[in-house]
Amino acid sequence: GPDIGEALSSERFKLANNFSPEPIDGWNAAPYIALTKKFPEASQHMAILGANQPTGHAIYLAQKQAMIKAGMKIVYDDPNIEPTQTDFSSDAQAMKAAGAMGIVWQVTAGVMANTARAIQNAGIENFQVATWGTNAYDRAFLQQAGSAAEGSVIYLPEALYQGEDAAVVPMVATFNKWYQALYHQPPDTFAMYAWMSGLLFVEGLDNDTFVQLAEEAK
Repeated sequence: GPDIGEALSSERFKLANNFSPEPIDGWNAAPYIALTKKFPEASQHMAILGANQPTGHAIYLAQKQAMIKAGMKIVYDDPNIEPTQTDFSSDAQAMKAAGAMGIVWQVTAGVMANTARAIQNAGIENFQVATWGTNAYDRAFLQQAGSAAEGSVIYLPEALYQGEDAAVVPMVATFNKWYQALYHQPPDTFAMYAWMSGLLFVEGLDNDTFVQLAEEAK
């Protein structure tokens, strides 16, 4: 049957029956190109971290490829961060020794906050490009990172779905209304993708798209 949901792995994305609300295979290099132009020195002294599990590693590889395509140079590279890791002081010290001036790291809000605090505590001077992933839009990142979040650059290809864009994007207003009614808190990335997947599912049912494409994929 149809698989309707955000495909984080390339393998899932390429399945004939996957219907992703954000159909992008790989990683968009455009933000890194913009950052390279805005921060030319820092772009040549970047760090990248990756989670040591299948989906996290796939994201790490895609991001790394996009960074290189954008002209960035990586001076510190650690793809083996354990999902349970909470102390990033050793990575921060290694970044400092390598002369890192920026980072790319896509993981949960809490882990990114821990990393930001470790970088701050390491006293890395001239750290210009703290490029956190989409989960840094979660308010938990700001709450847990505190002053270490200052100067962060958050890569967010979606509308500001926690409410800032509600006046100009009607669907954001609708999403916020129902999410608040049900859960009484701001939505996070997972809620946003679940909402979009639900909309895609309903649209497919309305016009029999999923049934037709699933039959063709057999």
